[in-house]
Formats: sequence, C-alpha cells, structure tokens
Amino acid sequence: MTDKTARYVRDLDGWRGNAKLYELSEPLDEHKFVAVSAVDAMFSGPETYSFGCDADGNNVDFCELPGSFRGDFDHERALRGAGYEPVLPAA
Repeated sequence: MTDKTARYVRDLDGWRGNAKLYELSEPLDEHKFVAVSAVDAMFSGPETYSFGCDADGNNVDFCELPGSFRGDFDHERALRGAGYEPVLPAA
C-alpha cells in the first residue's frame, strides 16, 4: 500500500463513458487533479485512462497518465497503477 491517495471528488459530465474526478495527495506529472475515464473504444475495446484536469474537471492535458490501461473498465486499478490508493465515499 502507498501513502499517496486519490480522493474521489465527483462524477464528470461531458466525458465519454464513465468519468470521475479525483484529487491527488501528491501531483502526478504536475497534476493535482485527474479525470479517470472508462470507455469502450470503437476499435480497441475497453480502456481506462487518466488525464490531467483542473479542480472543476476540465481537461488540461490530453496525454494519458501513468496507470492508464486497455482491456477493462476499472478506475481503482488505474489509480493504483499510478501509485495512488483510492479514497472513495462511504457507501
């Protein structure tokens, strides 16, 4: 387990697929906020990618961040792959 965390902020509108905004305890590639988006891409199938965002969830960098992967829809796996432990709202 890591001491770096990714705190869920909210679901995002205006993104393809299922996108959520997270606030990082330590920046990732200079980004304090990331959007994690899980989509079924037309030619490559399921993928979960992270992108740098501002605090409002607006994309500021279209380069995929570490932890992004193809083959499944899994926000938590993408965050853990980047070295962050997800902090989700209580059920």
